[in-house]
Amino acid sequence: MKSFLFAVCFVITNLSFAQKNNIKISAIPKDVKELLNEYLGVLLNSSNQEEAAQVLYDRGLISGNLLDEFGLKPAEDIVLYSLKKDFYNAKFYFSPVVITGVTYTAKSYDGYKDNYIEGKKYQIWIQKKDKSNGPPSPITIIKPISGSPKIIGIGSL
Repeated sequence: MKSFLFAVCFVITNLSFAQKNNIKISAIPKDVKELLNEYLGVLLNSSNQEEAAQVLYDRGLISGNLLDEFGLKPAEDIVLYSLKKDFYNAKFYFSPVVITGVTYTAKSYDGYKDNYIEGKKYQIWIQKKDKSNGPPSPITIIKPISGSPKIIGIGSL
């Protein structure tokens, strides 16, 4: 009986922790929108994904699992796959971005140890220039309680 009650409490706690809501685009904080546009700008103005990765890291725009285990550089697999995809596809998106929707999570986290970040999560969907190139794609950003927002989810552009 005790293990059943523990399991029920665990599930309820985790469901409330990760509750997602669609919110109005106008409710996205200004600094989150600015970060989104800066990300696209870095992609469009870099000569390759390695340069883009270094600029994103140097400016402190990425966090969580986008960094290596020590938080000292962008994670290699992110640069080779997710960032590469976004780098080559950024040209298909409006700059500044056109936001089509946003999913908001009041309390979320990403990363581990030195890369851990916690705060409000915004999964923001951005429109392609030509809708025949496919549906909008998400970029995920966390805005911590203190400090500036960070990109934690890429690779869908």
